[in-house]
Amino acid sequence: MFDQERNDHYSARMPSATLNICCLKWGTKYSSNYVNRLAAMVRRNVKRPHRFVCFTDDRADIHESVECLPLLDQGLTGWWHKLSFFRPTLYDLSGTLLFLDLDLVILSSLEPFFDYPGEFCIIRDWLASDYVRLYNSSVFRLEIGSKTDVYNKFLLTSQQIISSCPGDQHWITQQIPNATT
Repeated sequence: MFDQERNDHYSARMPSATLNICCLKWGTKYSSNYVNRLAAMVRRNVKRPHRFVCFTDDRADIHESVECLPLLDQGLTGWWHKLSFFRPTLYDLSGTLLFLDLDLVILSSLEPFFDYPGEFCIIRDWLASDYVRLYNSSVFRLEIGSKTDVYNKFLLTSQQIISSCPGDQHWITQQIPNATT
């Protein structure tokens, strides 16, 4: 179970940051080791002050240096939880959010991600053809609260969208067709 009391205590100690590096751990596909390794890679490759936050349904065995927050939309599964990062508010987080999937390997500095121009930046899906614009939501950057239509429109017909879209990145591509890639 999620240790809410422990997390409340930890969050109360954290200064409000304007740079938030977030990941998502839902279900059992990825263990806490993935979160711990990602946090260590981020620590080695981000020099500016930041908050590393894992949104999860199970905090067990995640290192105490990782701030954990409960998933915001309990009714969602898998990658659809990524759409929660487009909500108007994310607990007490503010400023820039860089989302990273748990299975990434970071080989060098992430600093250029924070300086790259663009309101919403996301990786272009390398499997898509030159004629098909599709994003890969394993890495994206936005200002918290800046792209709320992505989330709000999803809420209106979420079950229809989930059944008609192969995944969250298809929905994001449809909703933000001119993102910086």
